[in-house]
Amino acid sequence: MHLFPRIFAVVLTAAALSSCVAVDAAFLVGTLVSQAVHLTLHAEEDVPYVEGQRVYYVKQVQQVPLWSDPCRYDSVLVQYRRDWDEVDASGSVRKAAPEKFAGFGVIVYKEYCPGKEPRDILSTGTDYRMWGTGPGDDVIRKGGRTDAIDYASKSEEKREKWMPQVLAVIHAEAATNHAARDFLKTVPAATMAALMTGKFPEKKAASSPPSPPKADVQ
Repeated sequence: MHLFPRIFAVVLTAAALSSCVAVDAAFLVGTLVSQAVHLTLHAEEDVPYVEGQRVYYVKQVQQVPLWSDPCRYDSVLVQYRRDWDEVDASGSVRKAAPEKFAGFGVIVYKEYCPGKEPRDILSTGTDYRMWGTGPGDDVIRKGGRTDAIDYASKSEEKREKWMPQVLAVIHAEAATNHAARDFLKTVPAATMAALMTGKFPEKKAASSPPSPPKADVQ
């Protein structure tokens, strides 16, 4: 008499489990696709401020779902000053303020993923934190978050305006700063030349492969 309700309950449980698996699979696919372009990273250790230094090396780990093995990254945080005017959506203009510290330019340039060979990448972001510029400060603390997006996927108008300034700072500090020196040694010459000239090609969306010819129906 009570067999049908039990069978119905089992069917509902199986359906719920299948739905959860499907949702998890869809989430995983979406996460992996987004991570190919957008990196959410966390510093693996404190990076203390050094008086007079503007370029800092940060070893970072990727934020991923608990069941995934994270990749690790070499990155630099570089102080910059806003030496350009900004126009907001309403048309209001914020004049350049080159005398003031504005934030850190984030450049992620080397990727280390489990089971894969290290590879050169170039992802960038902006960290607007106002601390990390005085004695006793940390530029970034262990676990501190930064976000970076694949540079070539950005349209030209969306690319960071601090890039020329930050590259000039890196070159200026390379003789005495190992973070700047290692960055210049690691980033491929072609990438560096493209960044210096501002002629970095945008990534184009991959075109769909042509459909196979239809078989003739006899």
